[in-house]
Amino acid sequence: MEPADKAKIALLVLLLSALPLYLLYGVARDWLEQSQAEERGYTTTTVIGAAARLRQMQEEKVTAVGMVAHVPQLSPDQFLLFRFKITCCAADATPVAVPVRWAGAASLKDRTWVKVSGQTNAAAKAVVADKVEPAREPSNPYL
Repeated sequence: MEPADKAKIALLVLLLSALPLYLLYGVARDWLEQSQAEERGYTTTTVIGAAARLRQMQEEKVTAVGMVAHVPQLSPDQFLLFRFKITCCAADATPVAVPVRWAGAASLKDRTWVKVSGQTNAAAKAVVADKVEPAREPSNPYL
């Protein structure tokens, strides 16, 4: 092994040891969840990605994580899955949402984190969820 390679490895070890363990755990957990979703045929995406698929009339199996919001304009079997998008700083945070249709929607509490797996449905203008499950707040909750 060349001295330059040893130096690179030493630097990598130093950098990795400086990262908090919970950060490494979070990255590994997110990667594992993404790979499991892809094995089941779902595309892991963001709320923005799911909304873009609906606008483009694409029907695709997707998985996304976000917070729940109930609004009076939606039926009882629907909710908004949303995240905040930041361009510069927290002061300009803007909610980005996609409608989700799921039979258990009324049982969900507002502003709780969930992971939605389902099919984007252009006719319904929503993600029709196969599964909605509680989720941990992501290490970076903003988009």
